[in-house]
Amino acid sequence: MIGLVWVGWSVSRLQIRRGCDAADTTGDAKALREIKFEKSLHTPKEMTTESSQESQLRERLECWTKAVRAKDIEAVMLNYAPDILLFDLAPPLKYSGADACRENWAAWFPTFQGPVGYEISELSITASHDVAYGHSLNRIYGTRTDGEQTEVWVRATVGFRNVDGRWMIAHEHYSVPFYMEPPYKASLDLKPDDV
Repeated sequence: MIGLVWVGWSVSRLQIRRGCDAADTTGDAKALREIKFEKSLHTPKEMTTESSQESQLRERLECWTKAVRAKDIEAVMLNYAPDILLFDLAPPLKYSGADACRENWAAWFPTFQGPVGYEISELSITASHDVAYGHSLNRIYGTRTDGEQTEVWVRATVGFRNVDGRWMIAHEHYSVPFYMEPPYKASLDLKPDDV
């Protein structure tokens, strides 16, 4: 499991963006260290080893997760290739392109009060020089705007593409199993220990 912990609303969205995809070179020493770290995510492919590729991909997912928790659409979108293809839990069957993906996030984030609880567990990553994929079990939880407490585990598969030396999310697929007998309901009660 990626050891990510939500540290509260005191973390600004600018800090999240700087730590993940900084274009801005101004700011204090900490911001500059974060920017230098981000530059390490842009290692030329001939210098990239398998373990550093996996590390870069894990960092990409960590940036994405921090942005999701903060409900920061701009920071979330920094992690996607422009031609992202998303198979999400909610209809329609697919979301094609960054604009459709952005609209999906814009509709989902306001359904939570405060931050979104999001944890990635059992993450496995396989990478080559230009493409990679990862799969995991992800826990989504929090308080909905109607006061309902939500907790669901979903299956996630993420495809990455190396775009100009930078790993970008090119495909996401989220799902839950469903019970195979009528009324064929989604199995929202499952947890990783229920294997």
